[in-house]
Amino acid sequence: MKKLFLIFSTITVAFFSCQSTSKPGLTIRGQLKNHGAATRVYLEELTYSTRNTLDSTELDLKGKFMLEGALPKNGLFQLRIGPAKGIFLVLDEKNSNVELTADTSDITNYTYKIKGSPASEQMRKFIVQTKTYGEAFGKAMSTYKQNVNAETPDSIVKKYEDEVAVADSTFRLYARNFADTATNPIVAIFAVSNLDYERDRETYDKLVERVKPHATLPFVQTYVQMVNAQQSRSQQNDMGTKFQTGAAVPDIELQDVNGNMRKLSSLHGSVVLLDFWASWCGPCRRENPTVVRAYETFKDKGFTVFSVSLDNNKEKWLQGIKKDQLMWPDHVSDLKGWKSSVCETYGVSSIPQNYLLDKEGKIIAANLRGEALIKTLESIFQ
Repeated sequence: MKKLFLIFSTITVAFFSCQSTSKPGLTIRGQLKNHGAATRVYLEELTYSTRNTLDSTELDLKGKFMLEGALPKNGLFQLRIGPAKGIFLVLDEKNSNVELTADTSDITNYTYKIKGSPASEQMRKFIVQTKTYGEAFGKAMSTYKQNVNAETPDSIVKKYEDEVAVADSTFRLYARNFADTATNPIVAIFAVSNLDYERDRETYDKLVERVKPHATLPFVQTYVQMVNAQQSRSQQNDMGTKFQTGAAVPDIELQDVNGNMRKLSSLHGSVVLLDFWASWCGPCRRENPTVVRAYETFKDKGFTVFSVSLDNNKEKWLQGIKKDQLMWPDHVSDLKGWKSSVCETYGVSSIPQNYLLDKEGKIIAANLRGEALIKTLESIFQ
């Protein structure tokens, strides 16, 4: 997932105010059930790394609220309810009346209803379907873990590997088709961002052409810049001579989850997957089950993982490790996100990214994904 820093026009609170009568521009009305006393709702402008609060208001005793104002351009927004829960909205500068109804106890299942914003409803449906595919993938991966070990016959291993592969490819096919057909550029970019450039390059590249009529939108501009950077990186053979196969990589020394310092060089003597990821990176999270499978299969043969997180929130980093069952001990981060020192040292401008290192810390291969990682390790440890 590419880091996206979108530069939107500054919008002050003066553009939004809670009023009793409608005015030309955007009006958002809503009613929220099962809300706490004096709950506040916030309208926020979203990027892939930041959120900017435009305005807020307090729910009345019946859970109703209204916000009015104007937006300069098409963009991605969120109606945040309290400290964490939120509803995604795709809004533009056109006059519109948006109506929301939601049960705050069920927000995470995306059961809320949206009227007056077809693009927002389309995004909601995409998220719901993505969640369903994610659960199917998780179930297939869990079944694999329960039934496969070092003594499992190859025919049985293949059966469960195929189930995982089908779950993965089914989602990717859905997301590609969705991105190819979505007419709103924000919705299409949101969908394609759940894919991986190296595996779904055609979809990324086609979308660059399709969004050209919307080239003035910051969201679109950043997407095009991201794809151009990915194309350039793919043509550079592992990002330059410093990182050619056989080269020794620079050492990394960062704090682990307990605040202790860990060094990449301390793992010399083992085959190491140096893995750059983050809890907020969808493609990283979908690749994690493969990394877990590789670790479980080859850890007793001299393989381990050194995970470098580009998170900037420790709680979310720890939650990601726990949820994805990343059980190896070497997890490090300086919690500086894209400002991490490793980004400059390693030229990391997108994730997931990895290097497979030999016992001396020299590069065997780069950016191995899915079965390519498993097969490479099989050839090493056969």
